Amino acid sequence: MNGLRFGRRAVTLEAAQAMIIEQARVLETEEAELTEAYGRRLACPVAAASPVPHFRRSGVDGYAVRAEDTAGAAGDRPLRLQVTETIPAGAVPQQRVEAGQAARIMTGAVVPEGADTVIMLEMTDAMEGARACGTVALHRAMKRGENITEIGEETAPGEPLLETGRVIGPGEAAILATFGWSRVPVFRRPNVAVFSTGSELLPVEAELEPGRIRCSNSYMLACQVQEAGGTARIHVHPAG
Repeated sequence: MNGLRFGRRAVTLEAAQAMIIEQARVLETEEAELTEAYGRRLACPVAAASPVPHFRRSGVDGYAVRAEDTAGAAGDRPLRLQVTETIPAGAVPQQRVEAGQAARIMTGAVVPEGADTVIMLEMTDAMEGARACGTVALHRAMKRGENITEIGEETAPGEPLLETGRVIGPGEAAILATFGWSRVPVFRRPNVAVFSTGSELLPVEAELEPGRIRCSNSYMLACQVQEAGGTARIHVHPAG
């Protein structure tokens, strides 16, 4: 067979793809605002510029204490410590936790110096005392490091995070924001022209005619181009 059908030379799908790929070139890069980068492809690799977390972070609401001060604590034998301050998320501790002391702390807050564990709020019983912050009773012995995320425990500085060509989705956007990428180097979107040929085709706004149909495939293909990260230009077949 000579590969001719209806006066045209037919090619397989694989052959057509190979011809297109042979002509493909890497597009130039540009910067996009992070808010506009969804669906774009990264033009450079991204690594951690700082440790995550960059401070010792509490994983629970409770009290930052020294593990040795909790030895022997139990439900029927609580140990009481003096509360020195309250540390909400986003605040910096003002005092070091010393022997016999505790600091009220919220999830995500900075663990103060001197403390090496955080006991959950549910395992304590606070009481107002003579001093402004009162005292707290601990009902469980704690191990050093419990409920604390150390500096760099989640991500170390320099750790590879995103590779060149990675499509930016919700998770990638969060990573970029974490490390301060307000503008992102991305590859330019390819412009793709969509031509649908055939004497039977009508524009979508045209009235139907005997033997003719509206040009629907162009819009399907345009959406597929956009879904793949390109910009589609539809060239509508004129009526007539």
